[in-house]
Amino acid sequence: MLLGHSIGGMILLTYCRLFPEKLGPRVRALVLAQTTYTNPVRTTRFAGLMRALQKPVLEPLAHLMVWLAPVQRALNWLNYVNGSAHRTTDRKMFSGRESRGQLDFLTRLWVASDPAVVGRGFLAMFRYDATAVLPTIPVPVLVVTAGRDTLCLPEASAYMARTIPGAQLVTLAADGRHCALFEFHQEFHAAVTRFIAAAGVPRRGAELPVPSAGVGTTV
Repeated sequence: MLLGHSIGGMILLTYCRLFPEKLGPRVRALVLAQTTYTNPVRTTRFAGLMRALQKPVLEPLAHLMVWLAPVQRALNWLNYVNGSAHRTTDRKMFSGRESRGQLDFLTRLWVASDPAVVGRGFLAMFRYDATAVLPTIPVPVLVVTAGRDTLCLPEASAYMARTIPGAQLVTLAADGRHCALFEFHQEFHAAVTRFIAAAGVPRRGAELPVPSAGVGTTV
């Protein structure tokens, strides 16, 4: 089984397009968690505005991230130290019920990312479209969303669940945002475990691990 969150889900759909012969014999099921099937500016909040801004604003900004990567990296760490990066992560990624460990974990992952790689990733996503792949997926698929995910709207997940044959749709939380699978990790773990059992996917070892106490400690 393959599982991908956000851009990870987009990578899984690309895998399905490039290696369709692997679906079934080698890959028995997929989990697409809070992701999209097309250019993310089309399935995010204010999509109309974002599409209008893509060429004149968003693409030049992505190029600037690549060209000015050392400066952007320094600014990212400054924002981490002064706490503004945490506030941004809290507002965009969580419902407000996340733990301190979860908030710092996701914030540190973001600021540690190479801005040049992130910028090139944005440029690639602007050209991404896996719509035609969806109806061709022959294995069981679990689509996971959250009610207030503004980066990958729930409507995108609903479309994937309708278009992929036999796909299941699960909403983790009505107020969950883009990283709901971390904040509501127990619900996510339960949903994936049920899906694996229903899909008849053979498993090795014990059940899926619950995130460590360091990530899930209560505020």
